[in-house]
Amino acid sequence: MLQEIGHWSVRPIELTGNNQPEAVITLYQEISVTSESTDVGLSDSNNDGIDTDRATTIYKPRTMIFSDTGALLYSEFSQDSSTSMTAIADLGDGGPAAIVIDEPNNYSFKRWSPKHQRFE
Repeated sequence: MLQEIGHWSVRPIELTGNNQPEAVITLYQEISVTSESTDVGLSDSNNDGIDTDRATTIYKPRTMIFSDTGALLYSEFSQDSSTSMTAIADLGDGGPAAIVIDEPNNYSFKRWSPKHQRFE
């Protein structure tokens, strides 16, 4: 059980401007990656082109944000899997913190919109 608990984190942080912390939950999805070997004789005992000694496990973070009342505000399980939240930033303008989204070609800041009830 301790191994499973190590693959997620919960951080309380105020993101919506209501002075109540939201729950930022990050789960780490296990992904196995193997590198293909093009050089002959590199641990490729099966001669299948895959160097099994170079197989690695990486963990892709997937984030969900819940309001203080339990409503789902943000989820990476219901959007394009090529984007992910990488940080939370205080932009220094007195507003609530913004989430930093890593997109395929750039980063963007998204802040909670009370009017539209979403991060934009």
